[in-house]
Amino acid sequence: MSPNNERDDAPKNDDSRIQSQSEIPPAGPRDSDREVSDDFDEVRIHREPENRSMAVWSHWGGFFAWIVVPMIFYLLEKDKRTFVAWHAREALNFQISITIYYALATPIMCLFFIDPWFLVAGFLLVVLLALFELVAVILASLAAGRGQRYRYPLTIPFVSRASTEHNPYDDRE
Repeated sequence: MSPNNERDDAPKNDDSRIQSQSEIPPAGPRDSDREVSDDFDEVRIHREPENRSMAVWSHWGGFFAWIVVPMIFYLLEKDKRTFVAWHAREALNFQISITIYYALATPIMCLFFIDPWFLVAGFLLVVLLALFELVAVILASLAAGRGQRYRYPLTIPFVSRASTEHNPYDDRE
């Protein structure tokens, strides 16, 4: 036995594998932060992560708080013509449009005095609109999280788009 009570055949610590802090290479950008380009994603643009998160919250804020959150984001960012302003404007236009579509279901439901099936039809219309709204908000928030612009379908442009702003669909061939 050795004086340290170690066996001679025991594996020894190899200090040559341990690197000092100065030898460790600096961490580069993570794969999730890098922009990955592919043939199907021509609209991708580089955006800072905090701008992406504000753009995502403008869509979900519209879903949960109607037009309050998108309007706040739009009023804060509209003069800057930023990525957040673009998504907030789209969310604001969509929430106003979907409110009109919900309001169209009200007269249909009021006709239940004539026939009870009008109540069922109005309720079915409200459920379909809610499902459409949820799916559209999910798609828009995913696009905003990836740094893409997204236009909601069936949206009436109440808040006009700036004419000097780059249209992401113009570059497509």
